[in-house]
Amino acid sequence: MESHSSVAHRWIRFSLLVGLVTLAVKVVAYGISNSAAILGDVAESVVHIGAVAFSLYSAHLAAKPADKSHLYGHAKIVFFAAGVEGMLVMSAAILTVVNAVWTFTQGAELGQWQLGLLLSLAAGGANGLWGLWLWRKGKKASNYLLAAHGEHLMADGWTSLGAAIGLILAGMTGWRGWDALAACLVGLHVLWSGFNLVRSSVGGLMDRAEPEVNERVVAILHAEGERLGFTWHRLRHRPLGESYWVDVHLLFEDEMTLREAHRRATELERALRRELGEGTELSTHLEPRKDHERQHPSQLK
Repeated sequence: MESHSSVAHRWIRFSLLVGLVTLAVKVVAYGISNSAAILGDVAESVVHIGAVAFSLYSAHLAAKPADKSHLYGHAKIVFFAAGVEGMLVMSAAILTVVNAVWTFTQGAELGQWQLGLLLSLAAGGANGLWGLWLWRKGKKASNYLLAAHGEHLMADGWTSLGAAIGLILAGMTGWRGWDALAACLVGLHVLWSGFNLVRSSVGGLMDRAEPEVNERVVAILHAEGERLGFTWHRLRHRPLGESYWVDVHLLFEDEMTLREAHRRATELERALRRELGEGTELSTHLEPRKDHERQHPSQLK
């Protein structure tokens, strides 16, 4: 079965091609319209190309198995990649706002705004729809890199829509301020999108727990505990970008042999992998109940 990292690498590689084509269309749109809002859209797309290239490297690195230098593997690189992408997006947003203010104060005239509008909408619409598909695919497969990349592309689609609205108002009223205002709003929207990417990246790097995942894991532990005859405590879990790491202590009756306790723990691990995905890493610590109550009373549930 193809790994999540391999899937992400394939789709992001195709996304790079899509990004280059839409960037070219946006550059033409700006050249014939002289719109500050479309220029901001172009700047965001340039940053997007760089971010896609870095994401490709990250997907390649994340697919590598654990080695002597990285005993837990390379999967968490995807959080770092999303953070870099978010910071690049925020930089493009700031440049967009600065350029909009500068263009407005210079009083530059619009060019062929109608054709520029059509080209910008076509490019932005393509990016937005492609991003929505990637985001849904990433969320469904718990593939963080694909979901983050799709979210960025959807933001690009909204950016193009905002630029188009400003361009329409500026072209129809003759007041260039609408174009500059739209560029500022586009920049603020892109800034917020970049901030969310950085915040999500930091959460992943800091092993922030996901409440929805916790509920799923606890439900499995309760169900399997009833069936297999164990209780549990010290549950911990963290995201790995495309999967999860679950760590839990299992308490069995003293009379049970280690062989049998291990067999039941293995059944639990299979159940958790069925729920969270085959790539889930698991650490189960087996303990005798009575001995544990005597030696670690403060750690019981």
